[in-house]
Amino acid sequence: MTLRQSFPTDSTAGQSVTDTRLTNAALVVRDAAGVPRPGVVFDSPARIVSPTASMAYLVRDLRAVTMRTPGGVEFVANDGAVTVPTTAAPASNSRIDIVYMRARFTANADGSSTPEFGVRQGTPAVNPVDPSLPVGALELARFVVPAGVTSTQAAGVAGVDIAPFTCAAGGTLVVRTAAELDTWAPADGPEAFCLADKATYIRIGGTWRKDGASGVIPAPTTAWTDLGAGLFGRSFNLTIPVQIDPAREFLQIEATETGSGFAFFSVASVTPGTGNTTVACRVMQFGNAARPVTVGWRVTAIRS
Repeated sequence: MTLRQSFPTDSTAGQSVTDTRLTNAALVVRDAAGVPRPGVVFDSPARIVSPTASMAYLVRDLRAVTMRTPGGVEFVANDGAVTVPTTAAPASNSRIDIVYMRARFTANADGSSTPEFGVRQGTPAVNPVDPSLPVGALELARFVVPAGVTSTQAAGVAGVDIAPFTCAAGGTLVVRTAAELDTWAPADGPEAFCLADKATYIRIGGTWRKDGASGVIPAPTTAWTDLGAGLFGRSFNLTIPVQIDPAREFLQIEATETGSGFAFFSVASVTPGTGNTTVACRVMQFGNAARPVTVGWRVTAIRS
């Protein structure tokens, strides 16, 4: 292990590319193993790569983090739309095009020190597979190109952004889906926002927990007990569809009855399960008849 040259430095030798990569990595979120997360810095849910009326793709303005070597990163910026050409469509079958960007270095035998956008074309096949990418490339989008088309907007061409998003260390990471979030495993503490369900997640106990998860569950239609003098009561179990960590989360429960009168609602016990939580409840109502009860719940993480 080596103590690297600082940034800034007044050394006449300056800072090497390797040292610059490693110091830059302090600015980017990383996983539990200390590996920075490459990706596009989120600024909008707008499409990153779009098809065009020719055999080319259009990459919008963006800021990105690329990673040539583990532990170190490069920062790359694109300040406007760039057209990136691909090759003619295959004569038969389909192929996969991967649109990418990367920082280049003559010291790494890249033949240039200028960043680039590029397209790698896969081999045409009935069931095509992704092509390999240059070292240090960040995947931006994936397109399936069928035989004979003359533009990437043509019918049959299917494309989707595949670049992960990244953010500054200590920031909120944006992801497209909760399933994507499950593929990234940082140490406890980071927050993430999911575009699909518009929810915030917090990393607690080695798992992602949805902050502020909530829902409504109709109380079970078990028989009410006549307790006399217009008082009705019953006990039942509710299953909340999230696993509660009693040490790190609050569970709030509220019962609402239909019709006039009022009710007392109490919780006897809360039992965390695998993927769910069982709540033993007791409801007592006053009135001339028992009425339906709806139970609302909300889970809030303790931010400490």
